[in-house]
Amino acid sequence: MIRKAALAVLFVTFLASGCSKTATDSQAPSVTTSVDPSSSTDASTPPDPGTSPTGAASAGPSRRPATVTYPATAKAYGSALLSAWGAKNTARAAQLAGSAAIQQLRDPRSQDKTTWTAVSCDATGDSTACLFRNGYGDNITLSLTTASLGRPMAVTEALVDRTAYADERTAYATAFVQAWQSGNTARMSRLANSTVMNFFKSKPPFTNLTAVDMVEKVRISPASASGGSGTYDLMIDTGRLGSAHAITAAAVA
Repeated sequence: MIRKAALAVLFVTFLASGCSKTATDSQAPSVTTSVDPSSSTDASTPPDPGTSPTGAASAGPSRRPATVTYPATAKAYGSALLSAWGAKNTARAAQLAGSAAIQQLRDPRSQDKTTWTAVSCDATGDSTACLFRNGYGDNITLSLTTASLGRPMAVTEALVDRTAYADERTAYATAFVQAWQSGNTARMSRLANSTVMNFFKSKPPFTNLTAVDMVEKVRISPASASGGSGTYDLMIDTGRLGSAHAITAAAVA
């Protein structure tokens, strides 16, 4: 009896041992994952200032909008507008000029649209007129509301007078004389060569004009006794009409 009881105990112990092994073997194996240290967060390291304490990206400090400035003098105001216009900075140009002036300027089609020199600024009543000129003799006259200097849209008008090259001798000579009359040496140098320009720079310009086409040259003289003195011949290269430097020589008639 005692032997049978002992065998029964051994058999139960064996069954329990087998069940325990089977349960252990059926568990999922453990997995160890290696993590790049650069991607982990050390609790002792303060959070990145660009993130919130929860790890979400924060908006960061707000940026103040750029300050818009407006020149206080007519000359500086006009220069700022022409610089913006030449650079096709339409947003800045719209800050400085009204829609009518912007429409008059339109696209910068001048041969030299980026370098403008102030020739004069004259205040009359409530407005100031400023004449600007570039290296090709192009003129732009800006009208500004004097009380609006230092404020938006002070420019109310922009009159553009570009240097043109006539395709007819008398018209070409007349354009040269008109540039001489207005002291526009840049335009004179585009219509003639430097020798002709310097010849006329040393002489008082006519106040009025008569021009006679004499084939290959045009004779110019004052239209009246009060218009000045002197009669000159401008030699014109017919093949250059419609382009620069068609006046090749000048002489006293």
